[in-house]
Amino acid sequence: MNPSLTDIIHCFGLPGEILQEAMIDDIVSGSANGCKVFIALWNGQHSVSVQRWAIRGLGKYRSPEVSEILLKAMEHRAMTIRLHAIHAVRESGDRALGAALLRLVDDPSGGIRMNVLDAIVSMKITGYEKILQRYVHDSKPYIVKRAQYYLNTATA
Repeated sequence: MNPSLTDIIHCFGLPGEILQEAMIDDIVSGSANGCKVFIALWNGQHSVSVQRWAIRGLGKYRSPEVSEILLKAMEHRAMTIRLHAIHAVRESGDRALGAALLRLVDDPSGGIRMNVLDAIVSMKITGYEKILQRYVHDSKPYIVKRAQYYLNTATA
């Protein structure tokens, strides 16, 4: 399937994530220009909802331009865009970008901190052990519990 830009924008604006993830897969598998589509959606004057899914789609690609966009997304004011950037970086497997996630360890959002924790542990980013030790004392009980889990298992 090769969806139109109108269809993509409509889909990315809907609630949920199942349709959006399927659309990303369609774009990636159905178009040699998929990366350009996601970049255009990010750079366009679109809603945060559309931009967050564009960021998530960029996690399927590796290039200097994609890395630059994901780094900018990590600093975005909208928590949902930062969250999707974390998922994109984790999916990309790019350890250099994974190391950049460390800038989010003190994010005010507990959800962001939790997802950073999961990403840096799964990617084995240098310094993740120190973050685990810090997060054992986090203000959010669910982060404390996850950090303790990682410290007490072979995963960490």
